[in-house]
Formats: sequence, C-alpha cells, structure tokens
Amino acid sequence: MTWVWLLLIVFVAYLVQAITGFGGALLSLPLVILLVGFDDARLLTTALSLVTGLIVSSTHYRQINKKKLGLILLVMAVGTAFGMILDRLLDARFLILLYGVITVLLAIIRLLPKRQESRSPTPFFLFGILLLAGIMQGLFVAGGAFLMIYAIYEFPDKTEFRATSSAVWGILNIFMMIVYGYSGRINTGNLKLVAICIPVVLAMIFLAEKIQARIKQAVFAKLTNVLLLASGLILLVSY
Repeated sequence: MTWVWLLLIVFVAYLVQAITGFGGALLSLPLVILLVGFDDARLLTTALSLVTGLIVSSTHYRQINKKKLGLILLVMAVGTAFGMILDRLLDARFLILLYGVITVLLAIIRLLPKRQESRSPTPFFLFGILLLAGIMQGLFVAGGAFLMIYAIYEFPDKTEFRATSSAVWGILNIFMMIVYGYSGRINTGNLKLVAICIPVVLAMIFLAEKIQARIKQAVFAKLTNVLLLASGLILLVSY
C-alpha cells in the first residue's frame, strides 16, 4: 500500500511541476517523508525534479530567458550551497519540523488575497528572494515557492517562467545529486525508489503537455495551495 500512496503523491506533485514550472518537491516532500524517511525523500524528490526540469526545459528551450536564467542560477547556487551546509549542522527532526511549519505558512500566504503593488521591488529585495529560494533548495529541495515570488515581478510571461524555472531545477539538482553522491547518501534503496517513480513522472510530463493549455491557471493555483497546506499539516500532525 505504501507504494500506491508514493506513486499517487509523485504523480500529483510532479504533474503540478510540469504544468507550472515549480511545486513538485514542495508538494510531495512532506508526505513522502512520512513514507520513506527524510533523507530518502529528499534524494527521491531531487532526482525527480532533475528529470522533470531537464525534459520540460529542453522541450521548451526557445522560451527560456537565458539572461535571467544565468542570474537565478548564480544567486541560487550560493543559497543552495549554504543550505546544504546548514543541513549538515542541524538535526534531522528539527529540519522536518521546520519544513512543515514553512510549508503551512507559505500555503496560507499564497491563499490570502493578493495586493496590487504600487511600486517595483528593489534589486536587493529580489536578490534576497533568490537567495532564500536557494537556501530552501539546499535544505529541502523546495525553493520553488520563493522563486515564484521572484517570478511575479520578473516573469509576466508564464510560459517563459515555466521554461526558465524548469531549467533552474534541472541544472541545480544535478549539482545536488553530485553532492549527495560524494557524501554517501545515494544507495541501492533510494535508487530503487527513483527507478520505480521515473515512469510515473514521464507519463505525467506527457499528460501535462496535453492539458496545460486547457487549465484555468487561477483555479489550478488555488487547488495547488490547498494541497500544499494539507501536506504541511499532515506532516506536522504526524510529527
């Protein structure tokens, strides 16, 4: 039964990522942690986000904003490295609790009515958002929520954001998998998890390409945030 739940969670979460350009790890990690444990869950979501990101970005290569991609990668790489250093220093149970709290807070914030901003954010603010996205990526493989805040100001074209953010996850997660391998976190158990889930992710990417143009983004965004809130609450209750 565990495998059924795991594959269902992966399908829903990475369908969201393939359609929007973010959210796969953010949605799936709280629940996958409960099924397979913290370390295996992070490696699994890293590998699946890598595959999803590379396939979607290569399929929509012409929509990638190369200049912004370079800037995002530069700043987020620094944050990701810092997040992975923090991961070595902090206790796993504390990280799980912290992740659950952050997930719930982000979901609530994203469900609140949006205010119309009267002025553009400063470069310092945008830099800070990208740095936080990188730290979240390094700790939890879940920098998408902060990258989405950046996108509100810098990516008015949602197609461009989807392609560019997918490239970000593909490239950053290659780096993270190398670090995981070097630190001895990759083993036959979590590689088996990845191998079982990859076919589901490939099917989901194909489905996303077929249905994304037909989905009302506002309704889809609300549903995604409700799922995010639910997954965070389940993790906290189970903690």
